[in-house]
Amino acid sequence: MQLGTRWNRGATPPAAVPAPLCAGVAAHDADAGAGFASWTLTFLEGRGIATADDGFVVDEFGTTGAAALEDDADDDW
Repeated sequence: MQLGTRWNRGATPPAAVPAPLCAGVAAHDADAGAGFASWTLTFLEGRGIATADDGFVVDEFGTTGAAALEDDADDDW
């Protein structure tokens, strides 16, 4: 089990944030201006997901924005 964390926009991400997320987080910090205050790191099936207060999402595959939350078309839910 992995625990998530929170950190402020523009701050250095905590050590718990997987390296593949850091570039997407930094890019959104630079682009979004003051539109949000913090990030939340959660883990789903062992994969890190960073979500900004404004709803922007970065996952470990480099997917950013709303596309990071889309379901696979072949899911049989």
